[in-house]
Amino acid sequence: MPTTQTTGSNYSEGFFSSPSDLANAAIQANLAVANIDRAVAASSGTAPQSWVDSWDAFKLVWQSFYQRSFASGDLSSWLTSDLEGALESYQTQISSFGAQAASYGISVAGAVPNVPTSDPLGFLPSAGAVLGSLALMAVIVVVWKVF
Repeated sequence: MPTTQTTGSNYSEGFFSSPSDLANAAIQANLAVANIDRAVAASSGTAPQSWVDSWDAFKLVWQSFYQRSFASGDLSSWLTSDLEGALESYQTQISSFGAQAASYGISVAGAVPNVPTSDPLGFLPSAGAVLGSLALMAVIVVVWKVF
């Protein structure tokens, strides 16, 4: 029976994520992409060609994102507030491709990441919401002091 092994994400999305948490999660996702790709290549003809083509297209987009955001050493990517959301979106897609591969009879060796919950404690706001709230409070204080 085809199998995919899942593993929990290595970071908690939102307020408590650090650049190293995101980098570790991206490394795990990149390993999952390599695992799925090896399994697909070894099972040539098992999955429909249209699915293989979709996988190949996704893999190229992932590799570009991973190189630009994590592997290149460009620290400006850490300054974007959407990096965490983009990584979670890619993890969702990787997990979905892993499950689809299994449904076609392709056994994926190694781990395919679980999609992290956006708030493991159930009440913390996202980093974007916190920054937006802080910006709004700063505007209110400035307007209050000026007028």
